[in-house]
Amino acid sequence: MQKEIITPEILAGKLGRGTDAIRKRWNGIWPGRKFSASAELTETEVQQLSASGSAGNSVSVTKRKSAEKKNIEISQETRTETRTETMPENPAENEKQKLHFSQTQVVHKVAPPASVRSLIGLYFLLSASTAASVYNLLLVTLELSDRFSAFTLTVVLSAAAVVFVSVGIKSRLTSFVVAFLIAYEALCNTVRIYGGLTHWGEGTPNVFLRTVTDVFSTGTYATATLIGAVTAALIAGVQYASIFEINKIKINQNA
Repeated sequence: MQKEIITPEILAGKLGRGTDAIRKRWNGIWPGRKFSASAELTETEVQQLSASGSAGNSVSVTKRKSAEKKNIEISQETRTETRTETMPENPAENEKQKLHFSQTQVVHKVAPPASVRSLIGLYFLLSASTAASVYNLLLVTLELSDRFSAFTLTVVLSAAAVVFVSVGIKSRLTSFVVAFLIAYEALCNTVRIYGGLTHWGEGTPNVFLRTVTDVFSTGTYATATLIGAVTAALIAGVQYASIFEINKIKINQNA
């Protein structure tokens, strides 16, 4: 039976190591002997190279376990010291700290997110700008119908846009209705402001309108119309912007 030839390269494969690892072991055992990966090894040399690796691994593992054990002990001592320093000796004081910590956690959990705070502010702007148009809307509708119908129509037209936005605008028809409602409010604002500046067309402008026409040398009725239109446009702009931002936040929340 032919004897198996073992070389450093073959031994490295059997040990699951690289040739460089066998070279390091070789140089450690025989410092003055030249390494050759294809050199034939005797049975004694094979044992020496294999034993050297096992011993090295054993020492390395032992050192690593010792270091890990030492780190664990240090960590446990540090936690014990920290806990001892932070915990007061007085039991009553300790209970106070626990109660304060639990209350702090509850406060953080209950605190509303930024999107909720933003929605509250936007709904306030939408409601306030709509409320600014309610009286003007009522005065105009009183010219269109009797008192009861005027009050009913004013409530419906003023609240509809806010309600539609609060439940969510999910169709183009709803968007069109909301836009038309705000446009109608803007028309009522324009007419009401014009009437207030001109004493409802009597030709006697109030002090503010007369001052503006004197400063800019413009006509009374044209200036009153422009002031009414600009004011109505500003109110409508706040309403449209609020609705746009509310819808954007709701879309992000549902995404």
